[in-house]
Amino acid sequence: QLGNPANYNDSIWDDFLNQLTPTELKRLVEDGGYGSRAAESIGKPVNLEYDGPSGFNRTNLSPNTPGSNMTALPCENLTGQTWNKELLSQAGQIIGMDGQNFGISGIYAPGVNLHREALNGRNYEYYSEDGVLSGYLAASFIKGAASNGVYSYIKHLALYDSSPWTNQRVWCTEQNLRENYLKPFEIAIKKGGAN
Repeated sequence: QLGNPANYNDSIWDDFLNQLTPTELKRLVEDGGYGSRAAESIGKPVNLEYDGPSGFNRTNLSPNTPGSNMTALPCENLTGQTWNKELLSQAGQIIGMDGQNFGISGIYAPGVNLHREALNGRNYEYYSEDGVLSGYLAASFIKGAASNGVYSYIKHLALYDSSPWTNQRVWCTEQNLRENYLKPFEIAIKKGGAN
């Protein structure tokens, strides 16, 4: 039993981690994409984590993927236009149900970066250009998924611009970063409990 997990200097962490074998430690760190491997020494099972955010990226829109019977949800910029926290909570609950049905523990979602540039290739994965709206919608989604046992990893940490056309025209001041672009991440963590 761990004490206060926020106290990383607590000696109980040493006792806990010393139970892991070197091979298990390496496997947990080196092979940690889209899940984490089992660690028998501490009774940790395999955790599967799939990418999102419009459902697990193995939905009925992935016909060549075995077991692709999961729910496909509307893209985030569409659901963001509803301003409806209850709707996003229900979407999260659906993710949780799919997770239970397919043995998936976590999802790399929601995407809470802001729309900064019309040509950003990932705008469909983000709710809006408003940090407060995006944060509260994300928090509702996260709580909905957690209510059915699926944890969320919000993405893509601030100012992510995936288009080759955005890198020459997009810039940001520290004040703007703090007041706008980090705001949805803050809300999603504080109000929604995201990882």
